[in-house]
Amino acid sequence: MSPPLHLLQLRFDAHAVYDHARRRGRRGIQLDDPGYLLHMVLTELFGQGTILTFRLKPGSMNREGDQQLTVLAYSHEDLDALTRRAEMTAEPDVFRLWHRRDSHDKPLPTDWPQDHRLGFEVLAYPVRRVGTSTLAEGAKPFRATKNPRGTYEVDAWLAEKLKDDARLRAEGLDPTDNPGPPREPVYQAWLEDQLRNHPGATPETITLESWQRDRFWRPRHHEGTGATKDRPLVLYRGTLRITDPAAFPALLARGIGRHRAFGLGMLLLRPV
Repeated sequence: MSPPLHLLQLRFDAHAVYDHARRRGRRGIQLDDPGYLLHMVLTELFGQGTILTFRLKPGSMNREGDQQLTVLAYSHEDLDALTRRAEMTAEPDVFRLWHRRDSHDKPLPTDWPQDHRLGFEVLAYPVRRVGTSTLAEGAKPFRATKNPRGTYEVDAWLAEKLKDDARLRAEGLDPTDNPGPPREPVYQAWLEDQLRNHPGATPETITLESWQRDRFWRPRHHEGTGATKDRPLVLYRGTLRITDPAAFPALLARGIGRHRAFGLGMLLLRPV
């Protein structure tokens, strides 16, 4: 049985985080990607994988200001255990970034009730993987990066458009003017698939609160370099019903979608 989950509210000094990133040699797009910067700080403080998923509270990160920023996170360790970790291993310049006295935590239930309804909120990149042959048939109107498995991570909407284009070509039609499907149902279907593939809860309602194109930076492991990418960033809100109380904590711990280590996919719960 997994240890209980804790919801953490961690606070840092925004200006000091940016200064720390500059001293670490992070420049350009990295400084415009708070998810990457916070991933770096949280890992240096507590170690890899201690923070399971996290979310920067909106409005708390200001590159030019001197604000205190707030991070919500799930972990199997409480605030006291995290403090001991940081005291033992974190470097002094990293440890001072954390406003320990202004941070809080609470344990989450270990006995979630069957069929209980909850509100939820999640910020995610709705992306799917397409094969090389699918990509080759399209006009490549996007920035795509091939992974070692020979597939490409693309906007879930674009993946559906490429399927539509292939169908039109098979029917002898020109897909050049195909506008693609409406985005909202495609992004809703993506979230439904995510919850279906990772049991614990079933969505009852899903609303796209907002969406925008988002540029972010990711390192290339073992190469010492990185790349700038572009993805749809969607804020989902809705209601869900707990269908498997034993699996529900694992769903919270894992989060939704990809790029979960960089501040995306945290399933925040709300009262209905």
